[in-house]
Amino acid sequence: MNDVSNNVAHVDIFTLGHAILGFGASRLGVPLAATALLAVGFELVEDRLKTQFPVIFPRASPDSKPNALTDVFAVVVGHVIGSASK
Repeated sequence: MNDVSNNVAHVDIFTLGHAILGFGASRLGVPLAATALLAVGFELVEDRLKTQFPVIFPRASPDSKPNALTDVFAVVVGHVIGSASK
């Protein structure tokens, strides 16, 4: 399913998933800087992966730049919350 609206808005259904990944990384002891770099790296290659392997993504439409930035921010916020809750 290629519902474009899920990857164009700043916040979409996958934003929560990004925050949960950041939270989990924090709880596993991954440093914030490493978590943020991994999130940025993934966002940089995500659209290419969606083009090459669309079957592994629930919504294979490209992310807008604001959506990608929000996803990285959500990972960082999740990590900060995870660190604060230890």
